Amino acid sequence: MSAPPAARLFAEMPLATVAAALWLAGRLALLLVYLAVWSAGRALPPSEVLALWDSTWYLGIARDGYAWDPSSGAWQNPVFFPLWPMLLAGARVVAGDAGLPFAGAALSSLAHLAALVGLAKLLEGRVERRAAVLALLFMAAGPTALYWSLPYTESLFFALCVALLLAWERRRPGLAAACAFALALSRSNGWLLPAAIAAVELWRARGAGNRLPQACAVAAAGAAGTLAFLAYCHLALGDATAPMRGQRAWGVEPFGFAAGYLPRMSAFLRREPGAGFGVPLDGTWALLCLAGALWAARRRGIPAEWRAFALLGALFPVLALGGDGIRSTIRYSGVLFPLWVALAAPLADRRWSAAAAAFAAVAAGAAVAARFYTGAWVQ
Repeated sequence: MSAPPAARLFAEMPLATVAAALWLAGRLALLLVYLAVWSAGRALPPSEVLALWDSTWYLGIARDGYAWDPSSGAWQNPVFFPLWPMLLAGARVVAGDAGLPFAGAALSSLAHLAALVGLAKLLEGRVERRAAVLALLFMAAGPTALYWSLPYTESLFFALCVALLLAWERRRPGLAAACAFALALSRSNGWLLPAAIAAVELWRARGAGNRLPQACAVAAAGAAGTLAFLAYCHLALGDATAPMRGQRAWGVEPFGFAAGYLPRMSAFLRREPGAGFGVPLDGTWALLCLAGALWAARRRGIPAEWRAFALLGALFPVLALGGDGIRSTIRYSGVLFPLWVALAAPLADRRWSAAAAAFAAVAAGAAVAARFYTGAWVQ
């Protein structure tokens, strides 16, 4: 029995086109969720949704620049790295202050589209097609779907990660180094992927054909991006340590995971007064991601650079960003795309498992979006 025409068309469609179609479907799904929440009388106006939480900080930096008071214990904006606000500042010239949140959302959505198409090119020929499609669906409409369309830095970070890997695989070290520099300017953990590439080549150093000098140059470019922002903070704000010191006001302490998450989980399990009713989601999700990265590290079908990036990326919030709570771990885990690729591979072999996983991912993305549209904080 031959497959239906639509199924044959889908099977013959280039994977990059599938990625673009999934991106469009994901954006339409978010719109439908918003309309449903709006019809229930609970959604904020679009202009307010696009200026919530971290968007406020990025938009504010784009308008007014950085400010730092070392004696203040309040939240301050040097903790947000500069590449995304720089792009927003450029968009502000065209869109103005009133249109800046919408311009930021458009830029973020386009960066996500570019990242998905690039990821499809990385997956093609390396991962079985059904697994590649499922992984792309996870990245397009899964739990982190909303954040790809907000004026947040996640889409830019994702796109730069993919661009770096494409440049590295195509043996264009100059372009890879430029991507690494930009990546380090986009988030505090932007040095992780360049470091992962260098670590893998260092591991291969005794073998023939290793690219250790080029990998070290890419890692150095990533370090240079971070140092460039710290140098700016020294010159403009008078404190090169402002991005690190500012984290303390957000309840984040280096190597504070044991002192933060573990007591909160213990209080929850013992049902102590004041412990709240929910599991400490931030740290729990981070531990799940770390377990997933350890599992993915054993999967030989995934490139070593990807596995090293997932492992370093999952370790980073656990070891370096503890305090009284790891921040924004759900959307942070979205950029660790090797985790989702590793998850898709075994699920895609079983039709019903793949369908259930796809449904669960889309449902989780819709639930996160629905809660966010009401103005509630979502990790």
